[in-house]
Amino acid sequence: MAYTDVLPDPNNLITDSGKASGTGGEGFASVSLSSNSPTMFSKSNSGRVTSRQKSQQSWSIDIGYNPMTRAQFEPVYNFILQRGRMTPFYVSLPQNRVPQDATFAAYVDGPVSLFPTTDTVGGVTSLLLANDAGDAGTNYVVATHKTPKPGDLFNISDSNHNKTYRVTRVETTSDYTGTQPTTNQIRIQFTPGLSKALTHAASGVVFHNPLVRVLLNEDVQQYSLNVDGLYSFSLKLQEAL
Repeated sequence: MAYTDVLPDPNNLITDSGKASGTGGEGFASVSLSSNSPTMFSKSNSGRVTSRQKSQQSWSIDIGYNPMTRAQFEPVYNFILQRGRMTPFYVSLPQNRVPQDATFAAYVDGPVSLFPTTDTVGGVTSLLLANDAGDAGTNYVVATHKTPKPGDLFNISDSNHNKTYRVTRVETTSDYTGTQPTTNQIRIQFTPGLSKALTHAASGVVFHNPLVRVLLNEDVQQYSLNVDGLYSFSLKLQEAL
């Protein structure tokens, strides 16, 4: 059994040896997700403003914990210390663990994925998705299986594709702009643009439990032990691109 690379939480378990099983980790008291898009602006003497993006978009995550007992605190803190700022790991955000639509969430829970209908170049901000390969024996039908919602996160199943994306619009055969999807297709608009090209047959779009690949954002990882014997701790994380 492999060592886990997911920050311990109630849905991502860890043993004393660091394997991905055992008891659940501590839940989060608060989670904030920020989108960072470094942009350069310039203004000419005539007042014309131009802008360009300086670097790739990334996500920042701040996590706060409720006061923890030592048994709750140690798995989290030791997981962090073992990795330091040099080793990426993954975070499952509780607000994005499953898609918002319960019917669609049940459809994509497990081995089922949707796939781009064609090979796609990097940089695009929309994908036409379908599942006509009968993944897990169930073809995708929009009227039956419903759709993701704006605000859902997703990953790409290609192991070399580590970016996390956020759905901004969803188009169906009855609600669309531009080319009409079929009853077995959806078109999602998302942000940011794809970080690299996709091969449609090998690049499943994963909506169930999308993970954000992160690094620690600070050199010092400090905790406080309170007079009641409980530990206070928080984390600042930056997406690892």
